[in-house]
Amino acid sequence: MACLFTLLPILLKAHRSNRSTGCTGPARNGACLPVIQALGERSNKMTPNLEDLYSILRNWALAKKPRTYGDLSRAYQERTGVWFEPHGNWDRPLGELNNRLATIGAPALSALVILQGANEPGGGFWGCSPNAPRRPANEIERLEKWNSILEEVRAYSWPENLPV
Repeated sequence: MACLFTLLPILLKAHRSNRSTGCTGPARNGACLPVIQALGERSNKMTPNLEDLYSILRNWALAKKPRTYGDLSRAYQERTGVWFEPHGNWDRPLGELNNRLATIGAPALSALVILQGANEPGGGFWGCSPNAPRRPANEIERLEKWNSILEEVRAYSWPENLPV
C-alpha cells in the first residue's frame, strides 16, 4: 500500500498531462516517447542500458568532443526510443560503465559528459571508479586532471562493443 501512495502523485500528474496534451514527455514525429524520470533511490526504475551508453560515448570519443548530459539524453533517445531526463539519471550508469572499463585498463569514458555551461564533468564523475580519481579541490588541478583524462579517452583504441 505504501508504494501506491508513493506513486499516486506521479500517476495523477501523468494522467492530468495526458488529458491536456496527450503526451507526458518528448515527442518525435507526433508520437509520444517513453519518459523515465528520477523517482528516488528506493525505486526500481528502469536504467540506461550500458551497451547503448557505451556505443554513444565511444562515438563521442572518436569525434573527440565532450557533450552535455542533455546531449546524452537526446542521443540515447535517438538510439533506443527511451528518454531519460538529463538530471538525476546518468551518474549511476556512467559510474558503472567507468568501473567496467577500468577492469580492462581503459580510461573513464564518461569524462566526455559535461555540465551545460560549466564545460567540465559533474561532481558524480569524480571518484566513481578507479579510472576517475577523487575530485581535486583546486580548480586548476581539477581542470588539468580532467584534460589529462580527456586526452587518454581520445587516444584510447575503443573496441566497437563494450568489453565484457
